[in-house]
Amino acid sequence: MAPPSFEQRLASLRKEAEQYADYLSDEEVEDEVATQKHEEDDFCHDFSMCVVVGGLPVIDNSKHGKLLNVVKKIFSQVGAVVDIDMPFGANGMTTGFAFVEFEQEAHAADAVRTINNFALDKRHTLLVNKYEDLHKFESTPAEFVAPKVDKFVEPKNLKTWLTDSARRDMFALRHGTETEIFWSDKGEISLDYAGDREKQNGKQWCSQYVLWSPQGTYFATFHPQGVALWAGEHYEKVGRFAHRNVKIAVFSPNENYLITLSESEVDNAIVVWEVKTGKLLRSFPLGKPTGEKGEVVQGIMTPFKWSADDRFVARRGKDVISVYELPSMKLLDKKSLKADGVHDFFWSPTDPVLAYWAPEGNNVPARVSLVELPSRRELRQKNLFNVSDCKLQWHPNGTFLSVKVTRHSKSKKTLFTNFELFRLRESLVPVEMLEMKETIVAFAFEPKGTRFAVVHGEGNQRLNVSFYDMHGGTKKNELTLLYTLADKPCSHLYWSPHGNNIVLAGLGEINGVLEFWDTDEKQSITIQEHFKCTHVEWDPSGRVVMSAVCQPIDNSYYKFQMDNGFTLWTFQGKKLLEEKKDAFYQFLWRPRPRNLLSDEEYADVVKNLKKYERRFNEMDRLKERERVAAEKAEKQRQVTEFTELVKSRQAAARALRQEYIALLGGYDSEDEDEYIVQSRTFDDVISESEEVVRKRDSVLVLLSPRWQLVCWLLVVAVNIVAGLFLYFAARLLRFLRDPDVDYYLRLIDASVTQSQLIYFSAVYAALSMVFWLEALRLLVVSLVSRRLSLAGLPTSTDVTATARRFRRRQATFEPFASRASRVLKRMSFDLFSDHGLLGIKSDYFSKVQAARKLIQIVSQLYQAARVSRLVSREHVNWSLLVIIIFNCISTPLILKFMQRKTGLLRALCMACDIISGMASAVIIPVTILLPYYWAWDHDAMGYSDQLLYDDVWFITAVMETRLLISTTWIDLAFKIYPFIECLICLNCIKAILHSKKSDSEPMRQRKIYRPAPSRS
Repeated sequence: MAPPSFEQRLASLRKEAEQYADYLSDEEVEDEVATQKHEEDDFCHDFSMCVVVGGLPVIDNSKHGKLLNVVKKIFSQVGAVVDIDMPFGANGMTTGFAFVEFEQEAHAADAVRTINNFALDKRHTLLVNKYEDLHKFESTPAEFVAPKVDKFVEPKNLKTWLTDSARRDMFALRHGTETEIFWSDKGEISLDYAGDREKQNGKQWCSQYVLWSPQGTYFATFHPQGVALWAGEHYEKVGRFAHRNVKIAVFSPNENYLITLSESEVDNAIVVWEVKTGKLLRSFPLGKPTGEKGEVVQGIMTPFKWSADDRFVARRGKDVISVYELPSMKLLDKKSLKADGVHDFFWSPTDPVLAYWAPEGNNVPARVSLVELPSRRELRQKNLFNVSDCKLQWHPNGTFLSVKVTRHSKSKKTLFTNFELFRLRESLVPVEMLEMKETIVAFAFEPKGTRFAVVHGEGNQRLNVSFYDMHGGTKKNELTLLYTLADKPCSHLYWSPHGNNIVLAGLGEINGVLEFWDTDEKQSITIQEHFKCTHVEWDPSGRVVMSAVCQPIDNSYYKFQMDNGFTLWTFQGKKLLEEKKDAFYQFLWRPRPRNLLSDEEYADVVKNLKKYERRFNEMDRLKERERVAAEKAEKQRQVTEFTELVKSRQAAARALRQEYIALLGGYDSEDEDEYIVQSRTFDDVISESEEVVRKRDSVLVLLSPRWQLVCWLLVVAVNIVAGLFLYFAARLLRFLRDPDVDYYLRLIDASVTQSQLIYFSAVYAALSMVFWLEALRLLVVSLVSRRLSLAGLPTSTDVTATARRFRRRQATFEPFASRASRVLKRMSFDLFSDHGLLGIKSDYFSKVQAARKLIQIVSQLYQAARVSRLVSREHVNWSLLVIIIFNCISTPLILKFMQRKTGLLRALCMACDIISGMASAVIIPVTILLPYYWAWDHDAMGYSDQLLYDDVWFITAVMETRLLISTTWIDLAFKIYPFIECLICLNCIKAILHSKKSDSEPMRQRKIYRPAPSRS
């Protein structure tokens, strides 16, 4: 095949220039003729790659070749030289200058910057200038003209997203051809920008990967022509970096510089840019010797590494680490850092300290070194033996350095691991060793704290997770094992940005098991699953966790495409949002700027966080009100719009109806007066049954609606009062679990554990719900027009007949009920029905009532014994004594009276029983508790110092508080028994109130009719 002609190459250059200009320019495209002329001029008169070298020796033709080689050798160190021209004068001697042409414009700029003023010998100094500058120097006027001062333009605010009133976080999505940026607030997401401006111009915002800068200021998009930066409220383009087919981009920590890496451009594979100006600082070839002693740039997947303060950038070479100063990009002190056999290195995230490790070789042990820059002072060196591999990991605060050392036995058949932990904040940088015989799967430091977690074990499914503290143990600075979780499906560790909470994630073969763990409480919050999960990331606030299934952007045949998407969880493991996305590539939270608070100020804010809770709650309430108001306004708008639409349609229908009636000659088919409707009803007897029930020896008493309503309200009131008391008792026990007030339990020497408080609180809460549900049911079920049946005691015949009816009713639903449900229904019926053991119509009602009263008296005696021993107030003791005496005297009288009387009088006896029981269970504790509640300071979460240092008041409070708090299960049983007794009595009274006339009169005959359909 013939080589391409000049015209073909020129056409190719024109097409490439069009694409290049389309990407890099925001200006309108020039017309075709002007564009063609400019391209031809640039092609024919482009001297941007040429430099002029002055200060050369003036020689004759005999030394021309030797001098030419010297000049070529000097300039070849900068870049590939195409041609060198050293002209002769009329006298046959050289003119003292030469023209040097490079392959690229960047090399020419580097030559001017690095070789200018280079001393060739004692008498000759090279002066290097760009060829294009000659025209600029020639056109410089002899007289100085003051430059025009441009009008000040206020720079764009690139931090507008931080002024969001709701303090929301943001995230970016890449899926399919879409690039989207969302706001996130408690699981609700709203689209902020999706490249609409670019879509209007017929462009795609991004076709490859995206990247946030470390502090969230810039949003970088990758394109075939290079990298573009976007920022500001409307995501305007603020930077362009022309570098073809960039695969990796790395910002410096302070966002001042950017490194881009490309595989397609060998000579300029790695380029260092200044972000704000877009200036190219320096470029490096891939895999070619550069700098001092021929050190080699690392591979494409390992870019340069930035220092924490943006002052230096370093890369590894052969036996050296080249550290460059910014922005000059010159070697620090004009020489590399000597590091024999260096294998890998990492900067400290907070200090100018560089850590590197070198493997064993030539009878020299492996070592880990810490070097401070720019002084090059070695802070610490640790020699290691029998090393197979090392992994370095810094604590986010730079306080610790972990070195995971994989060692081998002398036979090199057995591998084991130990951690070398460096303490950077202590003098002489001490090192602690942690040895583990099992395989290490994952390691992670707690970002805000001194703990770290390790996943270790054999196998792939069930592993162990251990938590260690660098400041634990009896001594302040001592490595301590906190605890170990056995058999966890975990392969990755993800700490919350604020510490304490951690996600134990089982990715890969474990298929996305996510366990949310509270490190302080040593308990699992919840376990969730995200099938085939590949990525987990916390948002900067530490409140939301993202899990996602992503596929590579260049793999359209990814095997898990059906599961692509992301899920948002709270830090407690509650699912907030789940979305499926086809061809889902990336999910990136927008980082926040660094915290300006010191560690002490941060700790003080966390300690006093409760002071700000009211303000935050008020803001949440205002936001909720605004949301509700907006929803109401939107609904009102829709209603108004719909009403107007209906009115317009009705007006149009009325106009059409008149035309329709006119077409029918005045007949209106929709007028009901035009029709004659006849209805006939037929009843068919389906079945007829007769049942004779023995009439009870009872008397029916009809109550007026007013008295019936009064009885109903009293029953409801008792249920509500009992429920409220139990609810506040549960709240009190839960309140005592607060770490800020648990010292009161220790103060009164209450022998109760945290778990017992949880159980006791749950019992009170459950019993409170029973009373409230009963009250709610009574409020829903109306008792108007009900009769009170003054029924006598039931007989065994009645119970047998009722049970028989229950079994028949149960057999009707036999195909739909299990054996367990039948047993539970039968037990409930036998206990709580009217004829059950605890029912008002039971054959054993008197005996059961006597047993209940006896247990009630025993519980009151138990409480009286405790009151007399702990309570010093006389009126409390006398009140409880009166209640006990009343119970002891009234119990036989009430039982005897209830055996002779029935109906309403029996209900009155039960009401007296309820009053005496509730007096000891509710009134006495409330009487004791109210003075302490009034004395409690809710803002300070405690009592005043004046009361606490009052001996009489303090001792009285301690003794009486012991009485109120249940410390044992027996004490709890005696405290809640009066409420159970009250619940049984209320059930009996309710049964009397719900009795109907049909319960006491026989039903002679019943006919069932089926209404026939009406015929018109």
